Amino acid sequence: MPGKHNTIASRIEYYRTYYLQYEDRYKNLYYDRKIKQLERIQLYQDYGGERNYYEEQYKNWLNNIEEK
Repeated sequence: MPGKHNTIASRIEYYRTYYLQYEDRYKNLYYDRKIKQLERIQLYQDYGGERNYYEEQYKNWLNNIEEK
């Protein structure tokens, strides 16, 4: 039966090797998220932001329903 310190050390070693194996994956996911965020900001920049864009679309949708 392994001692308490052996299991903790092996657990630390497990997470360390797991992180080192997937370090590139984590970096790529981080940069992909940042790139997508910048693309969204650039996409809605002409409308004053994403929130304003959807507010305007909602108002237009309500006006179209009232006209019909």
